[in-house]
Amino acid sequence: MGPVPVATALAGVGIGVVAVAWVGVCVVAGNAWPWASVVHEDGRRTLLETVFYVEHALRELPLDLILSAAIAGAVRGAVPTVGPEASSRGRIATVVLLLAVAVIVAGTVRVAGVTGVLSNLAQMPTRVGAPLVVGAHWRYHLLSRLALMLLAYAVVAFLGSTLAGRRRVRAGWRSLYAASLVAFAGASFAFGVSAEPFSDPVYLGHQARELMTHTLVTVPVAIAVCLGCGPRGGVAVRPPPRGAARRCAWIAGGVAVALGAYLAIGVLVTDAASAGQSAALGVLIFPHVFEHVLTYVVVAAGAAAMYVLGAPGRPTTCGA
Repeated sequence: MGPVPVATALAGVGIGVVAVAWVGVCVVAGNAWPWASVVHEDGRRTLLETVFYVEHALRELPLDLILSAAIAGAVRGAVPTVGPEASSRGRIATVVLLLAVAVIVAGTVRVAGVTGVLSNLAQMPTRVGAPLVVGAHWRYHLLSRLALMLLAYAVVAFLGSTLAGRRRVRAGWRSLYAASLVAFAGASFAFGVSAEPFSDPVYLGHQARELMTHTLVTVPVAIAVCLGCGPRGGVAVRPPPRGAARRCAWIAGGVAVALGAYLAIGVLVTDAASAGQSAALGVLIFPHVFEHVLTYVVVAAGAAAMYVLGAPGRPTTCGA
């Protein structure tokens, strides 16, 4: 199986989940065209306002860009170097990313002012009524985002075998993926690590929901877009990796699954669902898929741009 069929399958997963969420939102709203219906868990935002919840997208932006780098680094290690014809795709992805960031920042300035931009970049807001604390929003995503970065590496490794056989791959893929982990760790310490992500019902519930949404939509769609920027034919997706690469993939996947299991168990043990902003499970789950539409754009475009354009140096030929 080649990269294009795999990309199609992954994109299909993300699109299918969004379609199911659309049906769920219609049921929640009691309306087959719910754009003007209040559906967000805060009880204030319509579906359209949920999609363009720019303040939320702004505070997600640092997390999203780091996830983009992790996905780009993982895909670079599994898929051969893209040819010159892919440069235009990389430029398009870069333009889309810059436009998305401009919409997010300008929109936040419009609705919340410069102060709102600064507070969101400082990761202060979390939910309606919660105190503004520097780094709180980052801690809201600590375990789930780490799990997503590790999951992306494992999924791509097993889809496309990192360097099994003689293949030309972009130089620097390991450094890009490692840089994403270092950036995440550095930001986590800068914003402060506390016990909340590990024990607080609100934090556990939010992280579990984030992990579910991004595992089903953000990560597969971003990988699909990266693969779509790669070679179009004649390149086989390799079998699972062997040796050290296989062990790394299993470790990354195992830790990601363990983090997911921890969040799932934590949600049950602490009854985190009762700490949500809504008592209706459908309201907590289905609109959340649309709350991250801007995230899907940023992560997919960012990953594609870094995959195609961001690797310095010449391609290298790597043997088994």
